[in-house]
Amino acid sequence: MKGAPAVVVAVHGFNGNMSDALWMMLVRTLERAGYSSFRFNFYGFPDDARNLVDTTNQTNADDLHTVVDYLREKLRLPVIVVAHSLGVFAVLLNSVGDFDGIVLWDPAVESWTNGDYPENAEWVEALDAFVVHFGIDSLYGRAFYEHGKTIRPYELATKVNCPALIISAGTGELWDCHHHYFDAFRGEKEKVLISDANHAFTNGDSPEKLFEATLSWIETHFPGSRRVRP
Repeated sequence: MKGAPAVVVAVHGFNGNMSDALWMMLVRTLERAGYSSFRFNFYGFPDDARNLVDTTNQTNADDLHTVVDYLREKLRLPVIVVAHSLGVFAVLLNSVGDFDGIVLWDPAVESWTNGDYPENAEWVEALDAFVVHFGIDSLYGRAFYEHGKTIRPYELATKVNCPALIISAGTGELWDCHHHYFDAFRGEKEKVLISDANHAFTNGDSPEKLFEATLSWIETHFPGSRRVRP
């Protein structure tokens, strides 16, 4: 968007997609406020796309790094990343200098990397993969699991010195651990608890509260000069 004060990069979580309703709604919210955005998939359905079973958090982080480098070169704008759930690991595994601002939506926590996760997954030898039961079964490879056990997100979070916002979902199981991220961040930081939200922020008026908190924070730290009428 011409004249935008910043570009916002959407980072989906495990088994997510750039076309999920939440991301589409965020993009429209940002556009009305005069901000540019960029969405991409870590994996997908096209024949030439990477498959989820072939990924690790590090490949996700490398993809994010490539996207941010491209946007910096082409747009010369501040880059803000908005990451949901497991997307936090792709953010933290990057150089902290890659981003001008970070917004985390109910981020995954360290217990997801140390063997407690996936507690709802089973290894299937015939598939050479884990089957994860999240309502819709998904496959991911052993490399994803083994690499995940090496990640120490709270330690990585100590390197974050740009402005950061954590938005936690109050009805989920993760919010009680988010203080570890908040305490570790070294830059200006804020946190918001949406008490009635589920992890996906899809229930009730959770999406509206989520976008309001996200946009308010972005406008405070990266103010724009115009708002587009809805």
